Formats: sequence, structure tokens, C-alpha cells
Amino acid sequence: MKDVVAKFKGIKTKGLTEISHKEKRWKENEKERKLISYRYAFELGEV
Repeated sequence: MKDVVAKFKGIKTKGLTEISHKEKRWKENEKERKLISYRYAFELGEV
């Protein structure tokens, strides 16, 4: 968790949104707008 905080410290909401929207699971889910399972956390590219 400390690594995540260090990586994204100082990034504003818009920046976090832009980063998250590059993730594979967000792109796959964009149209349906369902909740994305936490099990995909291990697949995150930006973390």
C-alpha cells in the first residue's frame, strides 16, 4: 500500500481517472458500467 501511495501522491482526481481509464478491465467494462472485481487488482498496469 505504501508503494501505491508513493506512486500516486500528488496526482489529482482527473489524473487518477485518466490513469484508471487506460486499464484493460476498465476498457472492457466501459459500456456496461458494472462494478469491476477486486480480483483484477493484480492485473493493474500502472501499479
